Amino acid sequence: VISRLFQDPLIGLTVDFVINQNKENYDLSTEFTPPPGHHVVIIERGTTIGSTSTSIPAITTGSQSAGVTFEFIILGSVLGMGGAGGDGGAINSDMPSDTEPGNNGFDGGDAFHATVDCIIKVGSGALWAGGGGAAGGASYIAGTVTNPILRPGNGGSGGQGYSTSIGGESGKAQTPTSSPIEG
Repeated sequence: VISRLFQDPLIGLTVDFVINQNKENYDLSTEFTPPPGHHVVIIERGTTIGSTSTSIPAITTGSQSAGVTFEFIILGSVLGMGGAGGDGGAINSDMPSDTEPGNNGFDGGDAFHATVDCIIKVGSGALWAGGGGAAGGASYIAGTVTNPILRPGNGGSGGQGYSTSIGGESGKAQTPTSSPIEG
């Protein structure tokens, strides 16, 4: 019986606000600023709230009065933005075995930002922060001084989320006497 109630939390529950339309970078306080007390907010099935930037959460409770608390029941999806991938290493050397590591990927964004006390229940829905971007690959020079083998690193892939971020730039490898080769 408890699992049934959790999967269908509307039984015997007074709902104060329903979100049933897709939104981006959503501030709840632009549509719902209740008086002090405990309030139930439902994010309906099939509704997606997403972030288009790693610096902005998918949803924030925003500016609310003192004494307001929320209980969120997430049946839809709340998704942060994925982080960008790191650039591949860039090397310019005439020494075999030289390596330049790729750059780290970037953090993904938050899905939820609470400005007041909240209880969050995720039944059949999803509450996911954006995934971090992958690091770029190392660039290196192999072979010999007279016959160098240039191996540029690839850029890291962007992290998954509401919107996937871009991958990193390709790495570059070159000797002082050669043109750069990109990954």
